Amino acid sequence: MRSERVMAAHARHPFDLSGTESPEYAGRAVAALAADPGVLAKTGQVLTAGDLARAYGFTDVDGRQPPGFRMPEGHAERVRQAFLRAEGMEPVPQSPPTSPP
Repeated sequence: MRSERVMAAHARHPFDLSGTESPEYAGRAVAALAADPGVLAKTGQVLTAGDLARAYGFTDVDGRQPPGFRMPEGHAERVRQAFLRAEGMEPVPQSPPTSPP
């Protein structure tokens, strides 16, 4: 997301912004969902602005349709463990979900 904070950091130390999206892109996703009479069919789904842009046909302010962001496999667990260590706690590995018998 090209937030004010990201843009300020970019001004100090330029980096590649090609994979980012504007705040307006997320707003357009919300507006598209709000205008969809069948929005309840999407209940319980994980939706990204990129996926919704392709479904509803909107673009970012620069005319692009950046793809939906996906967390890399295992990244969330690494972030959780790093947070716990930073807080002085010992991370406990999470068990994989089990299916009912």
